[in-house]
Amino acid sequence: MSELEYQRTYSTWISQGIEAVESGNTALALKLFSAVRPEDLSPLASSYLAYCLARERKMTAKAVNMALKAIQAERSHPLLYLNLGRIYMAMGNSRKALQVYRQGLKYQQNPLLLRHIALVCPRKPSPIPF
Repeated sequence: MSELEYQRTYSTWISQGIEAVESGNTALALKLFSAVRPEDLSPLASSYLAYCLARERKMTAKAVNMALKAIQAERSHPLLYLNLGRIYMAMGNSRKALQVYRQGLKYQQNPLLLRHIALVCPRKPSPIPF
């Protein structure tokens, strides 16, 4: 593949990888993200790759480091916090995941963050029925 062809297709691979993660296919997403050179990954794509590494290859320490670097590069993107929280969930650390999800909400009320918070700590039924 020529350099020009690569440049045309890597953004497609990244968007397809993000779609694959959101539909639950982290194995496919890992293949797509791995086809992109590391220097061509945005902080968002890098955080998605980190989540895939945690899920598919159980490389949680590397995944946490990658996700934290992505957040350092672009602090205000809520999906970076979503992916870091997902990594913590994959590690079994729901308390830390919840903390990270809430941190992401400070930047934007993202529906994916809200959904993951609800999964971590579902509301208890009211003691007094209405």
